[in-house]
Amino acid sequence: MAAVTGTQFKASSSESSGALFEKALQAVLILNIGDAVLTSWWVATGWATEANPLMNRVLELGIGPFLFTKAIIGMTAVMILKAHRKHLFSRIGLVAILLAYVMVMGHHLAHGAQRLRQGTMIASVDEATQFDSSFTDR
Repeated sequence: MAAVTGTQFKASSSESSGALFEKALQAVLILNIGDAVLTSWWVATGWATEANPLMNRVLELGIGPFLFTKAIIGMTAVMILKAHRKHLFSRIGLVAILLAYVMVMGHHLAHGAQRLRQGTMIASVDEATQFDSSFTDR
């Protein structure tokens, strides 16, 4: 059995850290899109409003511009974090973003569970399929 040197351990630890960072960046993108889809669903069915006033203005333009803008913002944030991955601030920012998205998705899931218990989620699928008209008729 070969002994592991300090240099080998440090390289291995750094590679693991880099892989974890990459997975966290992927999670941010997935959570970002999940938030966009669920937000558009809740707004289209009239169950909620977009909490961010700037994104609410984009949502008024339609579902396409809203999803596109959310995706671009998420990808831009991920590219910035990835470019500065060696900096502590980037790692702290990534953790903060993940925590925020976990809380947002928890809210989405709780809201959906409440609607499901009330029996109103399935009944409003017809409303939700009217995405474009519900956004442009305001």
